Amino acid sequence: MYMDIRSGVAPGEAISAGTVGAAAAIGTAAVLGTGIAPALVAAGVGMGAYYGTRWAYGKLPDGVKGTIDDAVGAVGHSIGNAWNSMFG
Repeated sequence: MYMDIRSGVAPGEAISAGTVGAAAAIGTAAVLGTGIAPALVAAGVGMGAYYGTRWAYGKLPDGVKGTIDDAVGAVGHSIGNAWNSMFG
């Protein structure tokens, strides 16, 4: 997600796609169990979910994307402020 945001992907898109992709991979791994083949399948499912979410996010109306990006930015800013107040 960090690298997506650094490369210019909108924060809402990066966070949404990263979260959905990770959840899909973890869920698939939990169902399939351990081993190389299940890990590869879980990684593939995660990547498919990631790119599918990015595609779907791109289809949203601009106003919706802007609202999501603003909300993600506000949460990130609040986390940064809390971090700085505790450790800064």
